[in-house]
Amino acid sequence: MTIDLHLDTLWKMTKYGRFQIAEGAPYSDVSALRMGEGQLDSAVFAIYLAQHYEIDAERLVGEQIDYFKRQVWPKGFTPYLAMENGALLEGKLSNVERYAKAGIVYLTLTHNYNNKLGCSATNVSAEFDTGLTPFGHKVLVECERLGVLVDVSHASDLTAHDVLNASSKPVIASHSGCRKLLNHPRNITDTLIGQIAKTGGLIGVPFVKKFIGSHEAIAEHIDHIVQLVGISHVAIGSDIDGAVLVDGANTANWKYDFANGLYKRGYGSDAIALIAGGNFERLLSQRDSGKFPPR
Repeated sequence: MTIDLHLDTLWKMTKYGRFQIAEGAPYSDVSALRMGEGQLDSAVFAIYLAQHYEIDAERLVGEQIDYFKRQVWPKGFTPYLAMENGALLEGKLSNVERYAKAGIVYLTLTHNYNNKLGCSATNVSAEFDTGLTPFGHKVLVECERLGVLVDVSHASDLTAHDVLNASSKPVIASHSGCRKLLNHPRNITDTLIGQIAKTGGLIGVPFVKKFIGSHEAIAEHIDHIVQLVGISHVAIGSDIDGAVLVDGANTANWKYDFANGLYKRGYGSDAIALIAGGNFERLLSQRDSGKFPPR
């Protein structure tokens, strides 16, 4: 099965006031035809709202969940739901359980701005990084109790380190590149990659131009993670509909965008299948059975 860990299509629905997984949707790169062409069998759709506006988060999050659940998905396609930005919890620990019951498989703790859970990678300075807050720690514990994976993409280095030191379950970075290859604060360090792997988690490599650099570099970032921590800890989190992608990357080319480069690097079909979805499928299976490997 092929699985994209991060699509921002639900955010597009909020922005434009409508949403459809169908043709004739110029406001979105995602459609049934394009997903089929890209050999995409499954995807995680992120609930997202801009943090720096006065919004009725509870109503708008509920609207996205409702739209998601009312979609008629392509036959054989498996949709998942996630929440991007712990600010959408509105400081209420009870909302973790509320949204877990709604079906979120992971919670991205921060987005582009600091929030009540911790500091963002793009909103910190050398003088100010508080890392994971006491409330953020409570959210982490609650997520682990409820089987919601914790996502450190967008988190500052200190916030991510705090999460990894406190976690007892696998941690993911759903859509982050390698900082060793492209020095952007949204990318993660080799140290963090190693720590994520030690939890049994994984890193979803995005198709975003400012994180990756070029179309050819998608495979380079994947290979860098494999060389560091092994093939079991890498996946794809394209960030389609959420950012400017590298030239040529889109939903219709989804599998080609990374698989062709990996074939050129000597990766076989079985290895590519793990990266394309097998690793995340295994993680979800472990979560559902309650049997994560010992750390």
